[in-house]
Amino acid sequence: MIRKLFYFFRLPLIVYVLGLILSIFKVHRVFPWIDIPLHLIGGIVLAYSFVLVLEFLKTKKLIKIDNKWIYFIIVLGLVSLIAVFYEFYEFLLSYLFKLGMQGNLSDTMCDLFLGLFGGAFLFIFKKSKI
Repeated sequence: MIRKLFYFFRLPLIVYVLGLILSIFKVHRVFPWIDIPLHLIGGIVLAYSFVLVLEFLKTKKLIKIDNKWIYFIIVLGLVSLIAVFYEFYEFLLSYLFKLGMQGNLSDTMCDLFLGLFGGAFLFIFKKSKI
């Protein structure tokens, strides 16, 4: 089961580690825009991971979701939850270790928007039924 979870969440883990490395080396002070693609890509790969999890649960007959809008709301809700937790995490790292990951309120709102847009991205541009 741990291998399956790692398989589902390997892409968000890669984005997270990349963001952490960039924060530790304070790359965002030289390139303040580097935060923007990371939050967008993070939302996309989180949504993809949650789609994989839901599909796995459907194949095991543990859940049954036929309505694509319910599916969309579940995935976007999960991405939103992780985005909010990540912003708390950025605040704590900035506060405790002076990493400067957390900007001002507009930066936080932009980060949350990009995460949500990234989460919706899969559903907006996907041609086939999810």
